[in-house]
Amino acid sequence: MIVAAVLAGVAVLALVYREAGWLRFRVRRRVLVTLTDGAAVEGILRTVARDGLVLVAARVYGDESAGVTLSGDTFVPRSRIGLVQILPPPAR
Repeated sequence: MIVAAVLAGVAVLALVYREAGWLRFRVRRRVLVTLTDGAAVEGILRTVARDGLVLVAARVYGDESAGVTLSGDTFVPRSRIGLVQILPPPAR
């Protein structure tokens, strides 16, 4: 009985946290995400989920900011994403 409950819980978590395919092939690339309110977030794309993106080493650009660095992971909800631009790799 307990084993069945644990397996059911794992199955639900796998469905909720499963990566989505809409941008998966670009994971670990630097992206610029323009939000629906006009602000922008730049960072390294770590995870693409059904409900949004997770960026690492992100910077937020708004009307009054020249770029505010965020610590840790940054979650951008898909409902707030207006445009995702894949940035070219830095020149070597």
